[in-house]
Amino acid sequence: MRRLFLTLGVLTALLAFALGTTLVARMSDEERNEIGQTQTLSELGAIERRLVVSAVLAEGQHATFELCSEDGFDPAEWTGRAFTVHFLEPGAAPERAARVPFEEIDDAAFQRSPAGGCVVFKRWDEVLVAGEFAIGIEVEDVRSDPRVRGRILAHREIEGLGRGVVLGSLLSALMVLLAFLFPPRPITEFQRLSPRPERTPAWPAWVRVLAGVIGLLAVMFAIGFVHGGSAMAVVRALIIAGAQVGFALWLAQRAAPKGEAETRLDVGVALTWPRPRWILLLMPLVGVVVWLVGSRLGRLVPSTGVAPIEAFVSFPSGSLAVALIAVFVPLAEEVFFRGFVYTTLDRVRGANIATAVSVVVFAVVHLPQQWGAWGAFVSVGFTGIVLTLLRRWTRSTLPGVLAHLSHNAVITLLALA
Repeated sequence: MRRLFLTLGVLTALLAFALGTTLVARMSDEERNEIGQTQTLSELGAIERRLVVSAVLAEGQHATFELCSEDGFDPAEWTGRAFTVHFLEPGAAPERAARVPFEEIDDAAFQRSPAGGCVVFKRWDEVLVAGEFAIGIEVEDVRSDPRVRGRILAHREIEGLGRGVVLGSLLSALMVLLAFLFPPRPITEFQRLSPRPERTPAWPAWVRVLAGVIGLLAVMFAIGFVHGGSAMAVVRALIIAGAQVGFALWLAQRAAPKGEAETRLDVGVALTWPRPRWILLLMPLVGVVVWLVGSRLGRLVPSTGVAPIEAFVSFPSGSLAVALIAVFVPLAEEVFFRGFVYTTLDRVRGANIATAVSVVVFAVVHLPQQWGAWGAFVSVGFTGIVLTLLRRWTRSTLPGVLAHLSHNAVITLLALA
């Protein structure tokens, strides 16, 4: 049964990630975030219809049209003017597709600051005709000459197929987890009596842990230079997850001294039944509680910037990429941090050292994603502490895997709702 569930889990993961990566790439290619040059109204007067910025949009996309002005849209200056959206057809004059007089925009829609102000004056839930669209400003007389800038954003929402591949990724992780609830195949008499190759001497615990952490950081650093949008982010995450599992399983084997039978991999990373076994039933609830507490702790800590992960998920393609990854990588992370790192140090240095190192390494690896958003980093740190304590109290990695999956699934499903 173990091999059956492992095979089904791997095949489901391959299918989900293949479909998901293709969908993410397609969505990313169509997304638009066109920002025009900052120009004065008088400079725009030489351009037909005072067009500020244009972008090619696809049929069915959601579109947002935004204008910014350095004077903060002073009503005394902007009353009587209007903002427009034009359809640009090659060889023809611009065709007006929407017109919004300044007076019809609610004052609450403006975002003003000492540096100026911006307003989203038009949103389309669906672009009806594919083509090039532009933002324009209707000005009868230039009473003032502020500098203005336009912005057009467009994207497709995550639909049924996107949610399906995320659920497929989650299902694959659950099948792999379920596989380790079944005992491994017993060693046959032939295997027991067959000659075994001599093993190299066991590596010291600290050497193995340092090798694993440095190797993981090296992989993360190396692929950090590879760019390619949201689809490549999925590939990078899979490479990191593979490195975590690969380093954990390979270095766990280095614990077996020369001449001894090879240490079982599930024991080397503690993928064994917890004590007590029934505690697994509580882990989905634990994951939800950890998310609730962590999110509230995060709100208590001010941020000094926008975390890279937050900027990445500002478009649906990024959100789908993160969702696809978030419900699968907990398995790899638990095998590495709570399975390999904790188990290795616990055997030679005790539970206190193993707990401290596991928590710190887990937080450090996640730091680049949360840099600037310190509340989110505190939430990640809190999650790491709880998961490590679960490993310590239950003597197994499986409860942490299930709680981590539940924690990430809640975040993902709420984001896709």
